[in-house]
Parts: sequence; C-alpha cells; structure tokens
Amino acid sequence: MKDFTTGSIPRLMIKFLIPLLLSNMLQAAYMIIDAIWAGRLIGPSGVAIVATGMPVVFLLSSLIAGIIIGASILAGQAFGSKNHSALSDIISTSLIGTVAASVIVSIIGVVFCGMLLKAISTPPELYHGARIFLSLIIGSMTLSSLGMWFSAIMNATGDSKTPFKILLVSLIINSVLAPLLITGAGVIAPLGVAGSAVSTIIANIVAAVISYFALKNHRLFEIVTLKFEVHWKTFKKIVGIGFPMALQMIIVSSSFLFILSLANRFGANVTAAFGIGSRVDQLAFLASFAVTAAISAMTAQHIGARKLERIPQIMNWGLLLSVGMALLFSAAVLIFPDAVTGLFTKDRDVILLTNHYLRYAGVSYLALAVLFAYQGVLRGAGDTLPSFIIIASTMIFLRVPLCFILSHKTALRESGLWAGILISSIAGAVAFYFYYSGGRWKKRGLKLTRTEEEVKPEPLYMPEIP
Repeated sequence: MKDFTTGSIPRLMIKFLIPLLLSNMLQAAYMIIDAIWAGRLIGPSGVAIVATGMPVVFLLSSLIAGIIIGASILAGQAFGSKNHSALSDIISTSLIGTVAASVIVSIIGVVFCGMLLKAISTPPELYHGARIFLSLIIGSMTLSSLGMWFSAIMNATGDSKTPFKILLVSLIINSVLAPLLITGAGVIAPLGVAGSAVSTIIANIVAAVISYFALKNHRLFEIVTLKFEVHWKTFKKIVGIGFPMALQMIIVSSSFLFILSLANRFGANVTAAFGIGSRVDQLAFLASFAVTAAISAMTAQHIGARKLERIPQIMNWGLLLSVGMALLFSAAVLIFPDAVTGLFTKDRDVILLTNHYLRYAGVSYLALAVLFAYQGVLRGAGDTLPSFIIIASTMIFLRVPLCFILSHKTALRESGLWAGILISSIAGAVAFYFYYSGGRWKKRGLKLTRTEEEVKPEPLYMPEIP
C-alpha cells in the first residue's frame, strides 16, 4: 500500500507506474498471444476468428467493469481520507457485486453469442470457430472479472506490484499451453482455435487461486475487514460512479463492433488486418491506460485528503509520460510495420492491409494518449458523467457515421474506416482538454468525498421561549 498525498509527485508516479505499466504490457501480451498463435498455427482465418470474438468479449465485460471502476475510485478516495470503515464496505460490496454481475453476463453471453456474431456480419467461414471461441471465453468471464477486480483494488490502495506478479505467472502459463492445445502434443488432442481459449481459462484459474491467497495475506487487511455482505448505500455510490464508465466502455466497444462489421464486408483479409492492427493498438493503448490508472489513483487519494493543489502537477506529469510512451509506439509501427505485422501472419496480402491500417493508427496513438491522461483526472475525481458524454459524442455520433461515409460513400474503401477512427480520436482529446480546463470536476470530487457529518444540515435556530 502507498499513500500518494505526500512526497515528490513525479517520483511517486514513476515508482507506482513501472509495475502497473509492466502489468498492462503483460495484459496486452496476454490478449495478443491468442492472435499470434492462432495466426501462425492456423492461418489468417485463425487470427480473424480471434479478432471477431474479442470485441464481443469487451462489450460484455463493459457491463461488469462499471462496478469495478466505481469501486476503485471510491476505494482510492477512502484510502486517501483514512476512512477504513468505508473502505471495508467498498471492498466487500464490490466483490459480491462483481461475482454476481459476471455470472449473469456469462450466462446471457453464452446463450446469445451466436446472434451477436451474426449481427456484426461475421463471414460464414469464420462463424463456427468464432462461436466456439466466444462460448468458452464468455463462459469463464467470472474468472477474468475477479482478476480485474483484484488489480483495481490493489492499484487504488497504491499496490501495483502484486497484480503484476500474478499476471506474469498467468501469462507464462498461457504462453506455454496455447500452442500445445491448438496443435496438440502427445496425448493432447489438437483443439484448433478452441485451444487458445482453453489455455486462457486454465491460466485464469491459476491466477484466481493465487489472488485469493495474496489477498488473504495482504497488508490491506490489517486495516480493513472483508465482510460477505452488501452495503446497499455503498453499492448505490459504486453504481452511480461506475455506470457512466460502463456506458462509456459499451459505447467504445459498440463503435468497435460497428467498424468490425464494416470491415467484415470487405472480406476475411480486411477482417484479419483489422484484428491484427487492433492487437497492436492494445499495446499502445495499455501503456497510456497505465498512466491513466496512475493519474486516477493519485487524484482519488488527493481529493480524499483535500489536497487539490497538487492535482495539476499530477496531470502534467501524467500527460508527459502518456504522450512520451505513445511516441515510442507510433515510431515503431510507422518505421517498422513489416516487423510488427509479421509477428501475427505470413500472408503477404494481410501484411500489406495491416501496414496501411498502422499508418493511421500510429498518429491516433498520440491523440488517445492525451485523451486518456485528462480522463484519468476526471475518473479519480468521480466525475464520470462528462467523460461518458464526451466519449458518446466522439465515438458514436461522430465516429460511426464518419467511418460509414468514408468507407462506403467514397473511393477510400477500408481506408475510410481507419481515417474515421483517427479523426474522432483527435476530437475526443480536444473535448477532454477543454472540460478539464473548466475545473468543474473539482466540485464533483469534493462533493463525493464529504463525510456524513459534513452533509448534515445545520440545526435550525429556535429562540428561547420566556
């Protein structure tokens, strides 16, 4: 655990950020491994199946993420204000809520995954494999959701090292098992693309067991008590903060699914190129996500401690780190596109299509780095509704029609999709900058962290009766 409210902000941020960044890189590698092995061992159809399935998984995960994000914001603020009783209620309530929500979403997702695949115009040759892959991943969503919850609570209380260590073990297991289960070895029958999903499930089971023992023996539980009961007032606050973030993630994933459905109409090779490009994007995005999480955790603790004067410094250092890392990824994909794309496939047509996608993506990384940094402050302050409105405006009302018009009403074809993504990303970054500069998020943060004593009304003055 770490108190961020005292000491050098850049030193605290970098020290916290390093294991968090490594964890996010591992998380990205975790998702990319499925695409790499599927592409190399099965071919373009394998990577296209994974590319088709993962946006659906992200959409369903968004329904659970609201609870986790809301809990992490409140946990950070409670930790910063030293309110251990509230922290106990937040941790206990969010754990039960995460498990319940993930079980419900898993059941619904497995039942309707076929309909979802048809709704996004999945090519017929990919449908059967994508449905098997999706059913397995969605069916095990409770395991992955528990991992997300564990990492969020640890990060909120200043511990980014423990989640990193557990994720590293899980990644190694998945990396070793994936090729064995896809192609088969010895007594292990070849499972094809299903083997990629099964290896992920096994790795998540191991991670869940390790997380349980890590949580049980963690220093956090010297100051909080895990109660297997729901504190409904706390749950209402969690949902109130997390619901706009969940909607935001649903919007992002829905726009992604829409673009995927447009890409599917250009054939399996474009689908594969979009899938590979998206996996590369995850590496760049998760680097900025790590900075966002650091900004959010530090902002939440400072608001809880009523030290708002240090938040602009948090913002400036976070922005510098976020854009700096985005520049590295932009340079990599723009200078060495063949080397990057060649990790996933040997098909020359797919490589050329993916390289074209990366020319646009390399520029969008910079815009999104700015967007994520400013969003981190809003999230830490619990001011999540404006964030939702900005994302809805740029990722749905701007991105969706723009991508459709540029790809289907001009000669750009699939390049119109990539151009639409870039333009809407820049618009989102600009909108977040202006909202942050307005300063309204400060009032939201202070209002959210008021204690019960502070919100009690002043007693009415009653004159003495002689």
